[in-house]
Amino acid sequence: MYRKGDKSVAAALLNQVRRRNYPDGSPSLYKLDGSQLTDQEMLDEWGRGFIGENRRRTDLIRWGVFNTGTWWDKKPDGDIHTEIFPLGRDILNVNPQLKQNPGY
Repeated sequence: MYRKGDKSVAAALLNQVRRRNYPDGSPSLYKLDGSQLTDQEMLDEWGRGFIGENRRRTDLIRWGVFNTGTWWDKKPDGDIHTEIFPLGRDILNVNPQLKQNPGY
């Protein structure tokens, strides 16, 4: 709903999930008008919600910040070749028609 531009519905849906841990009126709930929701906040919310799901890399790529973002000691990358994984040597050896992904 956020990406469709309906921040108020997105905020209500997020609050539905957050109410499991926070009571009504908690400052941890989003304002119902969705004014607190930004791309960064949504990305952070995905990070909190799926912390143990091993999907952070995929989410960062989907939101277009995996190669451009800065966090901890990571600087923006010079190119985007790391958005796809390299093919393993065993796979390449099995089928000579396969070519390694660019950049590897």
